[in-house]
Order: sequence, then C-alpha cells, then structure tokens
Amino acid sequence: MSSEMRRARREPGARHSAVAEAQQLMVRQEQLVARGEHIADLRRTLAVLLPVS
Repeated sequence: MSSEMRRARREPGARHSAVAEAQQLMVRQEQLVARGEHIADLRRTLAVLLPVS
C-alpha cells in the first residue's frame, strides 16, 4: 500500500485533496495544450503572411 493511501486512510480530507489536486493538474494540462495549439495556429498564420525567402 502506498504512503498516499495510508495517509488517505488516516486523514479523511487527504484523499479529497489529492483528487482535487489531480483535477487541477488535468485542467492545467488542458490549458497548456490549448495554448500550444493557439501558438501553432499563429505560427502557421505567420508562415503564410511572411513567407521565408
């Protein structure tokens, strides 16, 4: 059994906080992916507007 699970058994709020933290990390990752896609779109737009000679 992991220490995380043991702590969750001792502290009722510990499991909830670990789940909440995981959800926050997933949201953050989705935001970073969306930002990366936005940057890729901007690069494609710039490549069209400013062709490299």
